[in-house]
Amino acid sequence: MPQDEDVLEDFGFNNVLFGEDRTYLLGVYGGLYLSGKFSAEDLHEWRVGGILVDKIKEFYYSIAENCRGQYFPWFLKNLERPMTKDEAQQKLIATFYDKARPYLDIEDRNKTAGDLKPEAKGTSYHMLAQILLRISPNPIEANWYSFGFVTCQGKGEESMLVDLYQLLLTESDGSFFYEFHNSRRGVIPPATFTQFWKAYEAGTLIQLLDLKRLKGLRSRLPFLEGFLSVPPAGPRPSVWDLKQFLEISDPMDHPPIPSVNVDYGFINCRTFEETCILMEIYGQALKTANPLELHQACIAGHLFQFASGYVRMEERWRPLMKNFYPLEEVVGSEPGSAEIRGKARGG
Repeated sequence: MPQDEDVLEDFGFNNVLFGEDRTYLLGVYGGLYLSGKFSAEDLHEWRVGGILVDKIKEFYYSIAENCRGQYFPWFLKNLERPMTKDEAQQKLIATFYDKARPYLDIEDRNKTAGDLKPEAKGTSYHMLAQILLRISPNPIEANWYSFGFVTCQGKGEESMLVDLYQLLLTESDGSFFYEFHNSRRGVIPPATFTQFWKAYEAGTLIQLLDLKRLKGLRSRLPFLEGFLSVPPAGPRPSVWDLKQFLEISDPMDHPPIPSVNVDYGFINCRTFEETCILMEIYGQALKTANPLELHQACIAGHLFQFASGYVRMEERWRPLMKNFYPLEEVVGSEPGSAEIRGKARGG
């Protein structure tokens, strides 16, 4: 996916800021290149000459309709003039809730997410808007944590979780995405927004997913069930807060919260370099380690030993990884147990 700001503006990627739409647009250009008929210079000349859209249409219309794929029909529905990044962001802000608004009860449709009560309703409304735009929350957002994205291993699993919520909340539009998944679970009506926010508030989203025959898909995310089975305000293992801290990767503006600071040794760091060393150690370990096993090592006071199984450690780092554990009442508990959850976030 292009990153250069000029490319994003010149070739229309700013028109489609997030989700699968950018992939579709990239696929349109990919079709041009894979045909072997055009070069980068050709696309440049078309863009400069103001005929890029016309040339794309000319090429795809020359192909039999049943052989054009899904990218070009999408392209026809989403043609707009090129926008700058600022224009695209303003458009996103102005239209962010447009798709989500009809899901609200009539009396709530003129309210902002912040105006909706209880808080769980407003939080869920923001999440719904992101799902309808196929946007994964940013790690800096509370929803990235609260709706389980923190439990995902990489962008692939985050996309799977977006798929899961989309199938839970939206009707089929006849696309391959719905045909593929509904061929496995059958055609089933989506959850209402009220069901969604109340399940989120109560910590019963897993039961709602299973009710909508999505257990097979959600089971591919191994830590999701344990995480979503706790209400938003409930205690969870502090390893998830550690993971969010690492994903944000900005210890100056977003330092570790107290439970992470104490549990994982950041309280021992006297310099910024030492903080970065700890972040690197945990980041490397969590690429392959089970997060709940890391948390079990935390409450047993064995962080250095655990990390040694995943990272080439130096003895001088051992003092950084000391914490106040073990606590006698939690040693020996199974990862994810009620005892661990009760102790975790406070350290």
